[in-house]
Amino acid sequence: MKKWVYASLSVLMIGGIMNSPSMVSAADGDPLQDGKSYVLKTWSTIGIPGFQYYGFVTKQVSLGADVKRWEFLRLTNSASEKGTPVTLEKDSNNDCWRMKMSSPYWSGYDYITRSGKNNLYLDTKSESTCWQINNGNQEGYRTKIHEYGSNQYWDKNYATNWMETGDIEAIYVNFLPAP
Repeated sequence: MKKWVYASLSVLMIGGIMNSPSMVSAADGDPLQDGKSYVLKTWSTIGIPGFQYYGFVTKQVSLGADVKRWEFLRLTNSASEKGTPVTLEKDSNNDCWRMKMSSPYWSGYDYITRSGKNNLYLDTKSESTCWQINNGNQEGYRTKIHEYGSNQYWDKNYATNWMETGDIEAIYVNFLPAP
């Protein structure tokens, strides 16, 4: 009997992970929706209880490792600075999401992408990263984002507020409906 219960729970848990993009909810209680815009508010996974607030996700033009200028993701520097809206686009071929930021500096370069150096920046849709959004056991809260097919989770550079990916720690992200 115990083996059957454990096997059933394992199947349910794996099924929940495999279908995570449709299970995650926004802070308003609605499931994340294809074509809907959100602002992303971040929290630390370290220092439970209370969770340290980091900021909203936004973008800034800077020089990349390839000595070209790109729009990189960073966290806001103050509580009064709001994040840049992100529109979710469901990729039904891979069961993941593409994230399109509003108002890019360069037209057509508006999709969140992971670089070879683990930085998050804006590129074209064809070069963009497909992201899986994992529910953090509270509807729309304590959600983690990682690259489809990898263990590269969204994180922040703790010295600078620039967004990056890593496989050790992750930050929590709340999807708040864009105003």
